[in-house]
Amino acid sequence: MKLGFDIDEVICALCDLANKWLKDNYNIDWTRDDFKSHNLRDNIYVEDPKLNEEITERLIEMINDPEIQMTAKPFPNAAKVMRRFRKEGHSLHFITCRKIGADKYSIKWLRNYNIPFDTVHHLGHDCDKGLIGRSLNLDCYVDDLEEHLESMYRYKKRWRKGLVLWTRPWNEDSIDASKFVRINNWEEFIRHLGIHKR
Repeated sequence: MKLGFDIDEVICALCDLANKWLKDNYNIDWTRDDFKSHNLRDNIYVEDPKLNEEITERLIEMINDPEIQMTAKPFPNAAKVMRRFRKEGHSLHFITCRKIGADKYSIKWLRNYNIPFDTVHHLGHDCDKGLIGRSLNLDCYVDDLEEHLESMYRYKKRWRKGLVLWTRPWNEDSIDASKFVRINNWEEFIRHLGIHKR
């Protein structure tokens, strides 16, 4: 099968870097669950509006720095599952809204953690992932944002194994169950694909 994945918050635990940065720079104790909006400008980090705006802008700058992204860790079992998929003959394609032209950082990061891949696509912010999904003729795609799944669905209605929303705090209240499947962990994803231990 041709499997597609977003990178951040599906494979790469980027929120962990944000939480550490908030603690180190502003003594704010946040967890992934505190990010109720994927749009960092919609979250309230402190009550003071001026300080909140400063924190937001600095956080966005930090989280979008490719060299800082390189320091993030993969989610537990992500690398192991990707290696398993490759061993079983599946092709792996990563489609991200990270900065255009910063592909070399993501490729190096994947290699550092021995995560196999066939292609890596950096589309930049406000991207439309559906065109790439269709051109790759993916059988399944996993993302943490429903809008990216909508984009995939817009360009390709039939998916062999569907479009999958990885549960995160910013998407807990959203999903069109007629189009998408929700998962919470790698075991659920493996069951969804129908790939059993051999």
